[in-house]
Amino acid sequence: AERLLNQGELLDYALAYGRRRLIGEDEAIKSNFIMFCSGRTRYPVSGMISGFSGSGKNESIRAIKPLIPKEWYFEFTTSTPEAIKYLPEDFDGTLLIYEAVGVRGDSGSLSLRAIGEGESIETIYPMRNELTGKMEMGKAKTNAKNFITTSSDIDVNPDLYRRVLKHSMNHSTALTKRVMAKELRDASYPDSLRNTLGLQKELPFKEED
Repeated sequence: AERLLNQGELLDYALAYGRRRLIGEDEAIKSNFIMFCSGRTRYPVSGMISGFSGSGKNESIRAIKPLIPKEWYFEFTTSTPEAIKYLPEDFDGTLLIYEAVGVRGDSGSLSLRAIGEGESIETIYPMRNELTGKMEMGKAKTNAKNFITTSSDIDVNPDLYRRVLKHSMNHSTALTKRVMAKELRDASYPDSLRNTLGLQKELPFKEED
């Protein structure tokens, strides 16, 4: 792992790995990998990934997530924003917020704002008061340093603007055809068979590295 870290091709390796699952979205794969890693630095960068349903927003994250240590991120969906309450106290990584397709409550949206300069992120989320039954806004201060989200409903406060990278997925017809062709190829040649036949391009590292 230390040998890999000192190689100039590290980002290229991450891209080659991500391309096994997602094609035509090189910038999304690279930026997601960088954002995950930036959560371990003094100047974390967050990201908002936009696009139509089915354009590969969540897939762009799943494509490189196996390369990221599990203790570096905490994931939940916008349909369960109160899940943030169960965030471990010592967690200081990246909030991974997925869009819950087809699920939209009447409770409003999740809000994120910065506390300090790259120190942590506060979440403001809708919750139901058990006594009155009414919806109200709850707050949770976290040690999370940044976030990556595929949801367009999240309200990002202005104090986070200059640290948020926005990326739009390519939903062109040409790329859609390429993706469909890849799906057909993958169905015919799963990874196990590709490895046996020598069709899978070897990478100079293991996921653990």
